Amino acid sequence: METYIIPKASIDELVLKHDEAQKKAKESLETLLAVQKNLASSLGSHLDYVFPSEYKEMNWKLRYSIRNDVFKDVHNHIKRNFWKYLFDSSKIATLMSPEDREKVYSFCYKKEDVPDFTHENIDLTFSSLYNQKEEIFQQKLKSLYRWLRPCSHAPTHVTNKEAVYRLPTKVIVVNAVERFGFGGFFVSHNLDTRFDDLELIFCAFTGEERLKEPHNLATQLRNAINNGQEAYTYTRESFGISFRWYKNGNLHIKFNCSQDLLSEIDYFANYGSNKVTPGTKTAA
Repeated sequence: METYIIPKASIDELVLKHDEAQKKAKESLETLLAVQKNLASSLGSHLDYVFPSEYKEMNWKLRYSIRNDVFKDVHNHIKRNFWKYLFDSSKIATLMSPEDREKVYSFCYKKEDVPDFTHENIDLTFSSLYNQKEEIFQQKLKSLYRWLRPCSHAPTHVTNKEAVYRLPTKVIVVNAVERFGFGGFFVSHNLDTRFDDLELIFCAFTGEERLKEPHNLATQLRNAINNGQEAYTYTRESFGISFRWYKNGNLHIKFNCSQDLLSEIDYFANYGSNKVTPGTKTAA
């Protein structure tokens, strides 16, 4: 498997931990079931012996020995969490748009059975994602462009281009900054991923490394707003992004870079290109 998508922990170690977790969970449930049966025979079957009332469904299933249902629920829950951890740990997740990431999370938490957490399934899943990485990255860029366009309730923000996927030198994002109840401002919730995407895209096209927290764009911008600054400029060797925010919640973003760079990003968003492979290097 390509190094591009190897997670923090090795696949072998994760699969081993998954199998161990499944084994211990089954042993624990068997023990609980044995305790339930023992208490039921001693005290009567009409009482809740093992689980408090908040866990009524699990208690009911154990009380009436519906073992397969209980084991299946726990087994699937463990699998979902291992798949989610693997996805979050892989670099392919950083290339996805918020919408695509949400689809993966929905898959991880769906009620139906999820694929077994095996070497074969992991390889098939992530190899497929890796082969689609350019299309995934293009969708991420299109999602970012849609976010930068004017909202229906703010049609006067004509700096944002609507006809095609095009990044002008300046855009206005509404409802990006909110006010604390006790004074001061903060970045609207769930926008950190948008600023992470913005940084990743410019780093991908310039070949610069992404910075880790607390030096990354999202953290620096959030700290600047929390500290009462009215403006902040994120500066790298090949590009810069300036931000200025206002009490009405608007955030003005200006891209300080060559028009050639903006045109290259625009072209990829509209047509894709084999020339650009998204970078994933991260600086310390």
